[in-house]
Amino acid sequence: MTTPPVQYDSIVEAIYPGFSQILESHNVVEYHLSQLNNYDTPVDFFKIITYLELKHRLPELLLMRVDKMTMAVSVEGRMPFLDHKLVEFVLQVPQKLKYAQGQTKYILKKACAGPHDIIYRRKIGFAAPIR
Repeated sequence: MTTPPVQYDSIVEAIYPGFSQILESHNVVEYHLSQLNNYDTPVDFFKIITYLELKHRLPELLLMRVDKMTMAVSVEGRMPFLDHKLVEFVLQVPQKLKYAQGQTKYILKKACAGPHDIIYRRKIGFAAPIR
């Protein structure tokens, strides 16, 4: 199997300086991991996953889907937990406050004042109406 020729793209270079521009998913993940290793030591599993989610999956998949679904019905979606100041703060919070006592989002749940059955309920997916 031959690799297709790489076409240099100045926009890709501006966004991802030094990226090989061979557009395979593992190359993108490896690039983001190399950038994380440049900025932060030591890097634990939770930081790796959080960083990859913020740099790859969130913008390329989740936010794009929300944007398409909301625009399709003339609704503007808001993502208050993605405010850059909040994200920067949360990235500095120790992992032991994010996942503790078997609870994900531990510090967020402790900060929220609300009914226990709402705060601690199982996650419910959001599906687009099929009909």
